[in-house]
Amino acid sequence: MESAGDNDEDESYRKRFESNLFYLGTFGLEDQLRPEIHTPINLIKYGHTDDTAETNPQVQVRMISGDHPETCKSIAVKAGIVTPTELQMEGTAMTGAEFRKAIGLTKDYDGAEAGARQIAKTEQFKHVKKRVKIISRATPEDKLLLIRGIQQLGGLIAMAGDSIADSEVLKQADVGLCMGTGCDVAKDSSDLVITDNNFGSIRRSILWGRAMFENVQKFLQFQLTINFSVVAIVFISGCTLGSVPLNVIQLLWINLIMDVLAAIALGTEPIVERT
Repeated sequence: MESAGDNDEDESYRKRFESNLFYLGTFGLEDQLRPEIHTPINLIKYGHTDDTAETNPQVQVRMISGDHPETCKSIAVKAGIVTPTELQMEGTAMTGAEFRKAIGLTKDYDGAEAGARQIAKTEQFKHVKKRVKIISRATPEDKLLLIRGIQQLGGLIAMAGDSIADSEVLKQADVGLCMGTGCDVAKDSSDLVITDNNFGSIRRSILWGRAMFENVQKFLQFQLTINFSVVAIVFISGCTLGSVPLNVIQLLWINLIMDVLAAIALGTEPIVERT
């Protein structure tokens, strides 16, 4: 058989090897979405699944992918990330090139860090951030630009990814989330690994994170109140009565009960479902 050499894109080569072919059929592959995906996404975004309730998002859910624009739009609508009405609005869906142009980064940049410093505090980026929900044909640098830009504007980012290309953005995000089927590089770069590959587990992670934060707040409030009360009683009594109402052993018992029992009680409070 004649070697194609460097002329494998030549027109005569294509005609010679693509002649006398028979069309057998066409097939397509589709990675099905989980049927219950709408529920966790709505719970993450709004805190409820009631369509008649208030729909001010608590968490902004965005899709940034290297896939074809139409593929990203279709999946985003099916998953509930955007509604068909939102999809028709200008600036909701962009490609990576359109995103860079919209934020004013029209020139080539030497690394995403330099790009993030250039655009994060501009009015253009703020305007784009409010509208964009889907970025398709995105490079790892585009993902890093979006994350660093939002962070420099005071936002918190949780990034979910599973490929080698996502490793850097998983490190840069405030919380990196990797699916259980992701590559080892992505898992090493992430903070949490979602072993069941279920988006609903991300919501449970958010709930437990909030619960832990609130429990720490409650414990600190309790401890500062007790400490301030004990110090005030001892100080005032010493200044007015000339004697301390609590001896050393009693103070140690108060401190022991306050540190141990209160920490156990307040640190183990369960999560609270908010509607």
